[in-house]
Amino acid sequence: MNTAFRRVALRVFMIFLIAVSLGFVVWQIRLGRSQLAAQPLTVSPGLLAASLAVLLVNFLLVALVWRVVFRDRGESVRLRDTFAIIYAAQLGKYVPGKVWLFLGQVFLAEQLGYRKATALTATVVQNISGSIGAVIVIAVSLLGAGYDAWLFWVSLAVAAVGWAALIVMPVRIERWVNRWREKRGKEAIVLVVSPGAVARTVLLMTAAWVVHCAAFVLLVASLRPVGWTDACRLALAYNFAYHVAFYVLIVPGGIGVREGALTWLLNDRFGAGWAGIVSVVQRLWFTAAELIAFAISLALLGGVVRRKLWRRKKEVA
Repeated sequence: MNTAFRRVALRVFMIFLIAVSLGFVVWQIRLGRSQLAAQPLTVSPGLLAASLAVLLVNFLLVALVWRVVFRDRGESVRLRDTFAIIYAAQLGKYVPGKVWLFLGQVFLAEQLGYRKATALTATVVQNISGSIGAVIVIAVSLLGAGYDAWLFWVSLAVAAVGWAALIVMPVRIERWVNRWREKRGKEAIVLVVSPGAVARTVLLMTAAWVVHCAAFVLLVASLRPVGWTDACRLALAYNFAYHVAFYVLIVPGGIGVREGALTWLLNDRFGAGWAGIVSVVQRLWFTAAELIAFAISLALLGGVVRRKLWRRKKEVA
């Protein structure tokens, strides 16, 4: 198949997928107009602000994962640097292909004086350990939502397989990357992290997903009352929808796909209207948190640049 034709076909399919997903959300909201009229939208500013604050704590935990990987690779790194690297490049995921997110993080790490290979390793470890942590949270959410216990054990088994993959996969990726570098006359790089570092990253990303889901539950609680069973169902639906959108690589930022999946998963419990509204509000909420993190990252990077300029002036003097 012609490369140009494949590129156009993928772009057309991406637009189709986004349009169908968002169309489904709009359709569900229209179906639930009577429900929304009977239960008008009210917002609790305190809970809404709390949900954003808790979501930013999740971002901080992800930055801690990067610091664990950097230190395991023998590089001393500040938490503010890892936060800036991750979230200054975060908006790159809204470019089709999502590769720009990872390229941006690697580029920023190099600009701050860290090895590109370490940043690449941190990206791989963060995403795999994040998936493991999410599955663990899904397992607990299944129990809390009243599903059969065997689903809990199956989820834990999947998490265990993922943990093993996190130890094995970097070794395979390292071999592939180094074969590629060897053909181009470049020296080999190390991407493997120690089992202890793997354990710490999995625990941190599990905590990050607990916090992430708690932030989403707080968001919904700012719009309507939420009990324990509802909280578990919300965490379960959000977790699934987030990862479905994340792994649909051709859709930038999972736009539409996450909203469509979340609306479908929440429909039975909350009704079509509320499910659609929550999915749209969720996107606005998450984007607002990303913009806050982006602004903080720019401020942190500005501080780094100023320190570098000051050092250069001092050296010249």
